Amino acid sequence: MHRFIGVVLVLLSVNASAYYPAVRTISSQINGSGYLQCSVVDPQTGSSVNYTGPTNQSVTQLQSLNGIVAYTSGTGFSRYLHAVTYDPYSKSFVAFSYGILDATVPQLVVRDGMVAGYYTSGTFSGDFFALTYDPSDQGNGWQFFHYGMTTNAVTRFACSEGVAVIAFESGFQSNSVFGVMYDPIQTDWETFNRSVDPVSTLQITNATAYFTTTSGSSYYYGYNASSRDWYSGQTSSLLCKFYAAKADGYDARYCWLTDQSFGATSWFIDYGDGASAAQRSGSHQYNSVSRFGITVTISNNNGSSVSCTDSFASGNISVEEQWLAATIIYFVDGVLHLRDLPSGFAWRLVLMDAKGAMVFNGTPQMQEQADLQFPELTHGLYIVRLINQNGSAFSKKLYLN
Repeated sequence: MHRFIGVVLVLLSVNASAYYPAVRTISSQINGSGYLQCSVVDPQTGSSVNYTGPTNQSVTQLQSLNGIVAYTSGTGFSRYLHAVTYDPYSKSFVAFSYGILDATVPQLVVRDGMVAGYYTSGTFSGDFFALTYDPSDQGNGWQFFHYGMTTNAVTRFACSEGVAVIAFESGFQSNSVFGVMYDPIQTDWETFNRSVDPVSTLQITNATAYFTTTSGSSYYYGYNASSRDWYSGQTSSLLCKFYAAKADGYDARYCWLTDQSFGATSWFIDYGDGASAAQRSGSHQYNSVSRFGITVTISNNNGSSVSCTDSFASGNISVEEQWLAATIIYFVDGVLHLRDLPSGFAWRLVLMDAKGAMVFNGTPQMQEQADLQFPELTHGLYIVRLINQNGSAFSKKLYLN
């Protein structure tokens, strides 16, 4: 029998980066039949959720940390790389599998929201891989990267703080250092590749790759979030990103917040209703039906800090969708068009910018269509919110180019 315990989230004082779910996967193990078993406690429902897999292969190299479980399975020409995490938005485990044929995986690491490692097949064939989970990528989720290497030796490997780096010899008197990180704003993997003498040391500090060669040369590479590129001789900058959403089919006033920031050592969440938390990812119960601006502030050991803001609309989504199921909302040439509003209901229009600042707060109307002039709206993200006489609300995002 497993004993399940809740996880208390506290302020972190060490470097950590990339995907950091608000729910921790706990009690991961290989059972007597060679299958993976893992469980998580969901504080919103108060219940434990269990996962077992795969169903036809023996599990090896089990690794887990910060809500991600990774492992390999199989023998001979039927080997696989696997990862699984619990997504609190869909209330389900989301699994990833990738066939690696007859390859062996000397190293498999789960660290700071990333799974990384490499595998070899034959004398000069190899593959370096990294994967992470992006909860904002609906229908996809797991983001996978791999890089084919012509190698007869991997000399150094490191995975930490959202960065994975590998140093290898090609067998043709050529040596390379290859690094990768996932940029959640761009939803893409960003890499650097450096040809150097054989590498003697390799480490990741402050989300920056440091390495020295056998000839005594030292290098370091950092990721610049503004220019979306790696630079030699620079340390990594802060990248602020989080994802906040409701869980499908559950209380819509309950907000899940998953941090995806890069290069930070501390986090602070302002939920927009007076509540705050000195923690990284988390969840929050709103008391009213409204739109709240959530702000996350991240800092690093160098004294730098940045903030990012998103909005969260609390309320009952099923009521909203039923009330305005046929309503059409669009914006053309400075005019906001509302079509097919339900008859017999008074409604009020509220228009906000991306940070939740009020642009327009109208009076109740009984029209079934309206054309409203907003010539000052040129570009950016705006929130159109319709509130009916019963207090039900409907929100839609408008992206203006």
